[in-house]
Amino acid sequence: MIYFMIVGVYMTGMFLAYGEKIEKRLSGQKIKDFAEKGSNELSKWIVKNKREIPDRELFRSSIILKNLSLVRRESPFSADYIYEKLMENSGYLRPMYAEMLSLYRSGRDDEASRVPVVFVGTKAAKNFALILSKLDKLNPDELVQQMSIFQDSMIEKQVTYAVKRVQRNSIIISALSATSVFALLINFVVVVVFMDSLSMISSMFI
Repeated sequence: MIYFMIVGVYMTGMFLAYGEKIEKRLSGQKIKDFAEKGSNELSKWIVKNKREIPDRELFRSSIILKNLSLVRRESPFSADYIYEKLMENSGYLRPMYAEMLSLYRSGRDDEASRVPVVFVGTKAAKNFALILSKLDKLNPDELVQQMSIFQDSMIEKQVTYAVKRVQRNSIIISALSATSVFALLINFVVVVVFMDSLSMISSMFI
């Protein structure tokens, strides 16, 4: 009976000695760090989606332009016609193309072609704006070629991003595996120390 009382007192003492530190770490710095990390990840996700959505529509716009050029290969069309068709077939970028069409019809061609840079602001938008600035000078065959180059650059970017994401995930998985092994080792050490402590207490009553 006395043996179990001493063991109970010992375990209670261990909890009182380290329990406060554990609780403090979990409720204080650890939770704060976790919250900050979660907030940062959410911010990154929002920024990433704000960039990816318009870039996807730009890629879709390039397909529309390419198809228009192929269908009307024998009859060149103006920037006015192109902006109107892009506006009709867009979702997220509809306001952008509406503004471009309005500026173009007001005789402000250069301003119209620069709208994607301001509205979207990505590298893809800058490249697309550069092509749009030359719409009235390009024949259908040249526009098809420009759209093909633009699409290839966007596809290459996505492939590069996918490879980097796979590499990053691989590093994270390796780190988690190493952490699990380390946790098992720590657990083993704690058990051994606890058993040694019990053996020491037991020897006091033998």
